[in-house]
Amino acid sequence: MKQYTIKEVIVVEGTSDIRAVKRAFEGNVECIATHGLGVREELLERLSVINDRQGIIVLTDPDYAGKRIRQKIRDYIPSAKHAYISRKEGTKIANVGVENASDEAIINAIKKAKPELEEVKERFTYQDIVEHGLSGMPDSKQRRIDLCDALKIEYSNAKQLVTRLNIYGISKQEFEDAMRRIDEKR
Repeated sequence: MKQYTIKEVIVVEGTSDIRAVKRAFEGNVECIATHGLGVREELLERLSVINDRQGIIVLTDPDYAGKRIRQKIRDYIPSAKHAYISRKEGTKIANVGVENASDEAIINAIKKAKPELEEVKERFTYQDIVEHGLSGMPDSKQRRIDLCDALKIEYSNAKQLVTRLNIYGISKQEFEDAMRRIDEKR
């Protein structure tokens, strides 16, 4: 049976929201957290690159802070898709947030944003990470930092890096070129 994933990266506010979205989609989705109202220029630039590569869907809390974060992203990335949950769906005992919404509410919100589905293809494996010195070597962490910067993706430990390379749609050629540039600098 083929597995599918949402092509776009889901942008949420915090780690509890990430857990809720991943739970709703059984892990077959990549999320990035803004970590509050102070959405930095660096994050907006990274989101813009991701949006150009595969798209983003913004799913923020149905409150004032969520609305402000959504507006900052909309101003910087007008082509971003937006998903909404109602205040009622996102409220649990006076606490408002995506993390309180049911799986069904989260799935329905994302569906309304019209995400693209694509077949899951494992292009990268942990073996690729090891072979390129991104794990198990004294300088592996710095090499991962350099690679993530070169590819404009969030820093990841070795295990997360495999997932991010696949979900962000990084091609083997992009990966090899970035690694070659990193090796030339050393």
